[in-house]
Parts: sequence; C-alpha cells; structure tokens
Amino acid sequence: FFFFSDVPSKLSLRMAANDLLLHEAGLVVGDVVCLENLSSRGFNGHVGQIISASHEERVAVALHGAIWDDEAEGDVKSAPIAIKPTNLRRVAIQGLGGISVLDSVSQTAVQRLFEEGWGLPNNIAAHVSSFLRIARVSPEDVSVSGCSSCMGDFPLDVVLNSRKNEWWISKPRSMARGVGNEFLDFSFSNMVRVSFLGIRIPPLPYGPLSVRAFHVMARGASGALDGVMYEFTTLDRSDLQEFALVPPIETTGLRICCTSNAAAGTRHLSADSVGLFEVRFS
Repeated sequence: FFFFSDVPSKLSLRMAANDLLLHEAGLVVGDVVCLENLSSRGFNGHVGQIISASHEERVAVALHGAIWDDEAEGDVKSAPIAIKPTNLRRVAIQGLGGISVLDSVSQTAVQRLFEEGWGLPNNIAAHVSSFLRIARVSPEDVSVSGCSSCMGDFPLDVVLNSRKNEWWISKPRSMARGVGNEFLDFSFSNMVRVSFLGIRIPPLPYGPLSVRAFHVMARGASGALDGVMYEFTTLDRSDLQEFALVPPIETTGLRICCTSNAAAGTRHLSADSVGLFEVRFS
C-alpha cells in the first residue's frame, strides 16, 4: 500500500518536466535571453528574462525590463510569451568597469604569461594588458551628433531622456507611405563596447509614425560607417524595448536608420514621418 502523499501529483510531474526542459536547454529561471530565428521576425533580437518553464516544451519569457528596470509613467506591462528553448540565446549582463577587447586574451592570461611565464615585472604586464581593455558604454559617453531630418519640435538630445512629452520626428514627407531611410547618429566619447539598445515609442493608435523597422550601423576606427550590422523591429508596446547586439560592437558611434513606421503595416493609418521617444545604450 502507499500513502496518498507518495503519489506524484499532475502538478509535481509537470513541474519536474518543466525543470528538465530548462536543464536540457542549459537555461535556468532568471536567465536574460534574446529571441532568435523565430518565424515571427518582429520578435527576433528582443531581450527578455526567463520566468518559468511553460507548457508544450516552451519557456515563459517576460520581454524587456531585463537590462533597464526603470518604468516610465504610462508603461503597460505585457503578458509573458511562450518560446521554444531553441529560439533563445543567453546573453551576459556585465557590471561596470573595463572588459577585455573582443577577440583578445584576458587580463589574467596576460599577467600569467608575463609575470609567471616570462618573469617580467608586474608593471609591464599591467601596462600591456591596459591596451587590451575597453570600457562599456555608459550614459555619460553618449551624445546625439546628427540626423537625416527633424521636425524641429525639440533639440535632438531629448531622445536621451525618458520623458514622453519630448521626441524626435523626421520632417514631413520624409517617409512616403511610411517607408524611407531616416536616421539618428550617436557619438561616444571614446571607443566603447555596446551590447544592448533600448528604444521607446508611443504605441498605436497614438503613434502611427513610431519607428517599426530599423537597422543599426557602426563607425569603424577611421570614423566611417560600416554596412548594416543589426536589423530589428519594434513591437506595438509602450515600454522601453530592449534589443541585443549579437555580437557586441566596439565603436565610437552608431547610426539608427528607421526604414518604416507603424502606419506602414496597417490599412487604415498613414504617416509620412517617423519618430521615437527615447534611445539608450548599454
């Protein structure tokens, strides 16, 4: 015979299956992830946090709020979405301070090579490793250095604050039928590592000219813009939407090119400009 408490309940079996699903995917609750290779392409590149294993071999992900956890007045939280683990990529959130330049050896490896391997003085190892370090971008590094066009309602740098009564909008007729190539240029005070991008827009029906499709270009060592490096699509949401730059980019400046607005994807709305409230980098 057995006690009733010894019989696994449907709930406990489901929880065990969910834990196994996460384990097999190399994920845990709380991981920060970006979405990738989804047939609904508008979700690709968005950042979220795993809150639980869901059902039907999917994981519950709360979009946004993983990189920046501050909320602006009027933000509306959306329900978590269920995503297959194969469409999730874990992304690292690193703290303040310098990090190793991409594709270089770590500071620890340099010190072991110079100090322990070759027996050179500590200050030489520290000096050499300093050339292989780079700072993460911080708000103090960022300025708005230009744009393709502007309605002129506010200075360009208002896109660096979180107020919803200030914005950038391109000039009228710059986006025929909601499609075009209007951009904002951002400069950084030094060469920095950028891993995440945040954009805030007004959702429909209030924001027919809100940026929908956009891509990101980076400036190389010469200052010239490289080609399109990342392509994203905003969702019809009021929160700060977070996107992962995979792989991260080390640059002195970025250009955000807006190629369509929210009205372009509808039959009943029209807008011949494009705009946004806020842009952030991390």
